[in-house]
Amino acid sequence: MKKIFLLILLILFSGCNVGVIEKNKKACDNGITDGCNNLGVLYEEGQVIKQNYFKAFEYYEKACDGGNAWGCNNFGNLYEEGQGVKQDFFKASEYYEKACDGGNAWGCYNLGFLYSRDKGIKQDYVKAKEYFGKACDLKEQSGCDYYKSINEKGSINVLW
Repeated sequence: MKKIFLLILLILFSGCNVGVIEKNKKACDNGITDGCNNLGVLYEEGQVIKQNYFKAFEYYEKACDGGNAWGCNNFGNLYEEGQGVKQDFFKASEYYEKACDGGNAWGCYNLGFLYSRDKGIKQDYVKAKEYFGKACDLKEQSGCDYYKSINEKGSINVLW
């Protein structure tokens, strides 16, 4: 959700789509990792530029390597979904953990969700609860909801 919000802001305040790409490319080239992450979002979503998961992968990796927690979370999403890369839940978990350690609530939430599902990493409700709790502490309501569910039921009810 935050990716889409940031993208809309970029489009509204840039004046044109080419400007969004150029501004973020220049920022990324100058070591501003938000620019790299934004380019990853643009390529992943395909709203302003032709969708290209391989380019998204490249820019998310650069953002994450530069310490951008959103870039790490988004990089993990590509691994979890198998977009532009072979699906790998273990790799996704590594990048979600890096995002969470960087203070990204969605990284914590996503890692908690992986631990609750037994996909690629061993199901562990204790760890899932820990990461949902971290997401909650970082003001992500979904993390609070799942934390509460594990406390009350010992597991979570997944609706999808």
